[in-house]
Amino acid sequence: VLNELDLFVTFNAWHGLPDSGNMIELAAVWDRSLLLDEVAALSGAAPVIITESDGSTLVTEGDGSDTYEIELSELPTATVTVVANPSDSEIDIGEGPGASKTLIFTTSNWDTAQTVTVTANDDIVYEGGPGGIPHITTISHSARQSGGSGEYDGISIVSVDVSVFDNDLTC
Repeated sequence: VLNELDLFVTFNAWHGLPDSGNMIELAAVWDRSLLLDEVAALSGAAPVIITESDGSTLVTEGDGSDTYEIELSELPTATVTVVANPSDSEIDIGEGPGASKTLIFTTSNWDTAQTVTVTANDDIVYEGGPGGIPHITTISHSARQSGGSGEYDGISIVSVDVSVFDNDLTC
């Protein structure tokens, strides 16, 4: 039989996490099953992991792209759909300027990172200038689970702020 300390140490060891000193919080909720968000809060791990290349996402209109990766931190009980949704049409994440992209995670590929490629929409509108201060577009993320226990439904997922550099000249 595992006690609270054994469970916490086992969870952290399995996920490669340090002991974050949250034993008091874990003991406080020991009388019921923990929700995925609660486990993540106690361990410091996010249920959906987003890793930006080089730690940030930077794109320039008309010049290349940047990427980030998304993966789940826990085996889901059913298929999880993660939707990446740009805040405006300044960027394209593979479905057209401003359009959402859907990523599907199953019980077979849940721990395999899926790449989101970000490209700036090369418009003719001056929004800051070449090499100048970028404007920021945010990509929000949401998750829903089809069937299973629904542990990924409505969880909090970090957004990605994209720095978009303009290539247009002032008038």
